[in-house]
Amino acid sequence: MEPAGTMSVPKQGHCLRDPVRDLPQAGPDQVHAPFHKTGQAPEGLRRYLEQPHLLYIASFADGTTKVGTASEQSKWSRLATQGAVTARYVAHAPDGAAVRVLEDLVTEQCGIRQQVRQKAKIRGLESWDHNLASLEELNRAAARAVHRMLESQRGLDRYGITLLDELWRQPTYAQQVLNAWDARSIHRKDPPSRVVRGSHCASTGCWAKP
Repeated sequence: MEPAGTMSVPKQGHCLRDPVRDLPQAGPDQVHAPFHKTGQAPEGLRRYLEQPHLLYIASFADGTTKVGTASEQSKWSRLATQGAVTARYVAHAPDGAAVRVLEDLVTEQCGIRQQVRQKAKIRGLESWDHNLASLEELNRAAARAVHRMLESQRGLDRYGITLLDELWRQPTYAQQVLNAWDARSIHRKDPPSRVVRGSHCASTGCWAKP
């Protein structure tokens, strides 16, 4: 077993950190805090981070593409609450710390951002500059580039990381909205008086057929 700390993956000087040492300190939704670079985490969060996680490439209605992470438990729902139109899973990691190292690597090597502003997601749904077919092609190309980069990183399997090429299956409620958007048959409406955190309305606003 390798000693705790930073362990090299011999490609352009990049490293994979030991996930046992680099435990997160942010909450599951605060995926951009450097939790994978510290050794501190509350017990509840530590248990969450011990779950297997997935790395995804998601594309949004405005044409923006981002890299992100999801626990195996929220594999299908997280992208819907993020407001994604299409996405692919490109890697599976043994825990939440290891997958965040991969996320940073994708940003550094492929230039894919880790955040998309809510306003940009909403503008995309209102503008129809893209459709499902064009976003699918855009997402496929981005995922292919990420996959090639990850394949070039020797030794990922030593950390329990496996590469994937799996299309995200939208939950029924998300699929209905996206199909209506693709047909240009939805409009924005006022949200209910109480919007549940993490719901579709919280992510991209509320939409309805005319």
